[in-house]
Parts: sequence; structure tokens; C-alpha cells
Amino acid sequence: MVGFRKSRLGALALLIVLTWGTHAFAQAVAKPSAKPTPESSEASVQSPPSQEQLRFANEYIKAVNDGDLKALRRLVAPRTLACYNARTEPYLTQWLARQTHDPISEPCKITVEPYEDSEIHASTLYTLPVPPTHQMNFSTGDVVLGRPIAYQNGRWYVTAPCPTDLGMEMLVKREKRSAAQQARFDALYNGLKDPMLSDLKKLIGENRINDACAKYTIAEKIDYKTGCAVVKRLAASMGIEVK
Repeated sequence: MVGFRKSRLGALALLIVLTWGTHAFAQAVAKPSAKPTPESSEASVQSPPSQEQLRFANEYIKAVNDGDLKALRRLVAPRTLACYNARTEPYLTQWLARQTHDPISEPCKITVEPYEDSEIHASTLYTLPVPPTHQMNFSTGDVVLGRPIAYQNGRWYVTAPCPTDLGMEMLVKREKRSAAQQARFDALYNGLKDPMLSDLKKLIGENRINDACAKYTIAEKIDYKTGCAVVKRLAASMGIEVK
């Protein structure tokens, strides 16, 4: 999930990004990350949630912590769901899945603050069929998780984005790049043979992970990050956890 200050624009931003990271997109919407962030000096009016908002909050927390994408989907506004079709559904599935990456710790303090129209910025990558009217903040210690919400058909919902053709094009390109990178990574790992395999296992067993990474990277003439990822996967297969 997402740890950030109680910025209303930040909440909308941090919710919308899926897996790509173009600069223009990231300016409007940034990736969720459960890390503490400093408080802002910007004043905002915060209030306790209403009974209906609290019901939404409890359902949202449970769905996120359970990793229940079907339950999360039910918390997306109907008007937003109506904009999706078979072609764009993968966008929503990824967006929902990203909500579950960092569970919300309980107990947490829940507050609500209003959005201003000026805080909602247009994008060529997505639309907001249901623009947010409020932000719901989940505060646990020094981590603040913000979620843009709106009231529709007698209930509160999270305001998910709907991709434009350009947004879907970017998602497809990203998925193709990811698939190609995974295939290359798998080929490197599956291609490990002696004597390199034995050498790496020996270094890993001696807790010389950096040496193993360097040895493999140089031998294969690949980038260090990829080489080290292969080494770490080998270590995991040996029952050794490497951070």
C-alpha cells in the first residue's frame, strides 16, 4: 500500500499508478509505498469518518489485508466499473492487486478530508469516471495511507482510474518488457552449469554473496543487478535467504 503524507493530490496520485513509471504519469500519480513520510505544513481539514465512511473503511481494510481482489472490486464505484471491458480489465486487475501489496496495520486512526476540484489534474493516460470528493487517511504510527473516495448510489467507494487508449498501450508495452526480462532471467538461471554452478554455491555457502554476484556477472557479461538476482534465486533454492 502506500505510505505518504496526507496530501490530497498525493493520495489520488499514489493510487493510480500501476506498474509503469513514465515521468509524466508519475507526476500526476505515484506508486504506493509503505514508508513513513514527513508531515506537510499544508493545512487540511480533517474530521472523523461518518458511519457510512467507517463501514467503507472497515471493508477496505479487510479486503486489502485478506488480499481479496473480488472484495476490493466491490468497493470501486459502479460508474467506474462500467468503463471497463475485456480489453481494459487487466488494468483494473493490476490496480486492485497493488492495493494489497502492503497490508494496513490495525489499530489505525481513520480521518477524512475534502478534495478541491483544483487538486484533480487531467491526464492523457487515464480518466476518472467518478472524481474523488474526499480523501480517507489511515494513520498507523508515522505512516499515513491516503485513499481518494467518493459517494455514489448511497455508498462510499474508492475512486479508481479508467485507462485511455494511450494508458492501455503503455500497460501492454510494460507487460511485454516484463515478460521478456523474466524470460531472459529464467534462461540465465536455468543455464547455470558446473563449474560455475558449484563455484557459486560454494561462495553462497560461505556467505560471500557479493563475490558470487561479481563472479557470475563478469562471466556472463551481464549487468550486476541481473546477475545478482540470479545468484539470489540460487541461494533461495539452497534455503538461504539473501536480502
